[in-house]
Amino acid sequence: MNYPLDITEDQMNEWKIKHGSVFYFGIEGEEKVEIGGYFARPSKDVLKVSQKHFKDGKEYDALETLYANCKLFVSKDVETNDHYKRSIYAKFGTLIKESEVTEKKF
Repeated sequence: MNYPLDITEDQMNEWKIKHGSVFYFGIEGEEKVEIGGYFARPSKDVLKVSQKHFKDGKEYDALETLYANCKLFVSKDVETNDHYKRSIYAKFGTLIKESEVTEKKF
């Protein structure tokens, strides 16, 4: 399979073994260059720190915590362009979305 940003099958398999799910967030660049990054779900500890920042009114710190701790690989453009980085932040809800749980009473 061809993964964006020239990620190899071996690299993807390594991430999946280590982190479980791997998410790619891509941004269409002005010059049609691949821009984006790969992220893992946050650990419980990372979520705790991020939630504390949110409660303290430090939303940007919360997003930076998620970004720094969930980032597996991002294109150079994301690292150097705040607009692209903020666009990635907007997708972090995907990382912390809980699985659907069904309930049955017997």
